[in-house]
Amino acid sequence: MQLIAETAWHHQGDYEFMKKLVTEIATKTEANIVKLHITLNFDEYMHSSHDAYSILKSCLFNKSQWSELIEIIRTNNKKIMLLLNDTG
Repeated sequence: MQLIAETAWHHQGDYEFMKKLVTEIATKTEANIVKLHITLNFDEYMHSSHDAYSILKSCLFNKSQWSELIEIIRTNNKKIMLLLNDTG
């Protein structure tokens, strides 16, 4: 059995919060896998006429930030599961 720790949009664009969360999951839990929901091209994910478009678009992380989070997971010998919300 594998234990999956999943994180998605609850970071609300706060990268330092997300980095701390991923670090704690990777270093202090028994999770085998860390699952991330990644969106790089928001226009592929949601139409600009959606009521939440501007709020959610402001919560995106860039490729460099996602790479840093993935590296934290890898460095701590956890498996990574990615849900890609676009073709970014």
